Amino acid sequence: MSNALNPKVALFFLTFVPQFLPDSGSTLPVALALSALFASIYIAWFTGLVRLVGLAREALRRPRVKAWIEWVTGGALVAFAVRLAAAAP
Repeated sequence: MSNALNPKVALFFLTFVPQFLPDSGSTLPVALALSALFASIYIAWFTGLVRLVGLAREALRRPRVKAWIEWVTGGALVAFAVRLAAAAP
């Protein structure tokens, strides 16, 4: 559902996928096959990601690890903001 409602995915399919469709003949079977391939890769990726996070669940719940993650992500956001502010005319 997240992909079906995501406009970036629709733009991806509208701009990237047509170059792989045949010039002649029926394009619907090829388009459906490419969509099925994308969906299977998407499902495999997120299944692996969920399992990996599940295995790391206990480590990620530790207060020290939580604080480190907060510092790293906060630092990245501040660095992006500083770079954006420096680039403004």
